[in-house]
Amino acid sequence: MTTLARVLSACGALALLVGLVRCDAGIQRGYPTPDLSMDSDFDLGPPPDLSPRPAPTISAIAPPLGPNAGGTRLTLTGAGFQAGAAVTVAGAACSNVTVVSSTSVTCTTPARPKTCGAVSVMLTNPDMQAVTSDLFTYSPTALAFVPGTSVPNGAGSRSAVWADFDGDGKNDVANLSAAVAGVSSVSVQLGKGDGSFAATKQTKLTAGQDPAVMATGDLNDDGAQDLVLILNAGGVSPLVLVMLGQKDGTFKPVAGGPVALTRSSAPTAVAVATSDNKAKPFVVISGTSSGRASIDVLQNDGAGVLSMLTQTPVAGNLTSASHLVLADPNGN
Repeated sequence: MTTLARVLSACGALALLVGLVRCDAGIQRGYPTPDLSMDSDFDLGPPPDLSPRPAPTISAIAPPLGPNAGGTRLTLTGAGFQAGAAVTVAGAACSNVTVVSSTSVTCTTPARPKTCGAVSVMLTNPDMQAVTSDLFTYSPTALAFVPGTSVPNGAGSRSAVWADFDGDGKNDVANLSAAVAGVSSVSVQLGKGDGSFAATKQTKLTAGQDPAVMATGDLNDDGAQDLVLILNAGGVSPLVLVMLGQKDGTFKPVAGGPVALTRSSAPTAVAVATSDNKAKPFVVISGTSSGRASIDVLQNDGAGVLSMLTQTPVAGNLTSASHLVLADPNGN
């Protein structure tokens, strides 16, 4: 039987022959036949680690202050910084960004002439993970003021405070005026929110009351700003008067009237403060006692009625104190 006859009589032999021809063809043409066995050198090995990288963090920015004209070379210190990271300051791109390492990036601040104060610094990695920080502050290139607004105030102003006295969210100015025909008054210029003022509300004091200085705060916790006035500061019997705000720019004296400063004379300044997270603000007054400068603290019953609490002589040989500033220097 011929070879052709064998091929035609056996389909299985035909398939085998074809298979052999195809396999041999690769070898005959010089192409290597890959070894796909389990121990082949073409083993792909374990898959790469595709888990996301940690998000970047910023722990410090130096220097912390720079002019809003731009040009400050910043150094951001943190972790997780990637090559190709971008940085913005106050929403504008930082130039000349250099990723020094995964913990340090430098760049040059952009100019933001209308921006002052702490700003947002954002670093964004190529994988779009980002971090923001407010550890950088823009300072003005030059400090200037626009022309002021003159406010009529009648008699000479002795003291002025700034607060929202009518509850409209816009700051107003309260002026303590000297007596006219024996009667002093508090005039409130209601602010428009643009540096100018609208109507003036006036509250007259009782005849004979001679106010010197005042402070503001919410003494009865009703959401309205009240006033604390020092009366007859130059006399032998100085008084403290609380005027409760009526949320319209006017005031009413607290029930019981003024409180006598029995242990002080010549009070010079007054302030309102909240201590120990209490809801009832205290009134603090600087003055003189027994020839030495002293600080009086008056407690508040929550309705604006005051009573003497403590008196503390000022250390040293100071005989008087002309100004009073409240702060927490020791962080307690």
